Amino acid sequence: MNRKVLKDFTFSNGITLPTGTEVAIASYETHLDDKNYDRAHEFQGFRFSNMPHEGEGLKHQFVSMAPNYYTFGMGRHACPGRFFAVNELKAMLVYILLNYDVRFPNDGPRPDNFWFSGLLTASRTAGVMFKKRM
Repeated sequence: MNRKVLKDFTFSNGITLPTGTEVAIASYETHLDDKNYDRAHEFQGFRFSNMPHEGEGLKHQFVSMAPNYYTFGMGRHACPGRFFAVNELKAMLVYILLNYDVRFPNDGPRPDNFWFSGLLTASRTAGVMFKKRM
């Protein structure tokens, strides 16, 4: 999450950011910090659904806002379309999983990530094979 300071801003601790300063949140490092998630560098498809829910309500849902999860921003500037976006992503994923077999060519490993201008994304050139289920 990148932001540009539009007017001088002073934090409560006295640090001032002058107009034009660009700031960012290190979300990649936050998501891979073992202080925030058990075995953070290991893929766990059910990481959030297996977290304890007693007394925490909706804390671990994709649309939730928390100081260690900035996917959709925080506070009054949080993305208002996050609920719609998450439902669209879920619908697309369910459709693909129910109707297609998906794999990498030659059953290869997951391609390396791609860094672009400080943003981490999936490889832009990787091939993915879809086979319609009968």
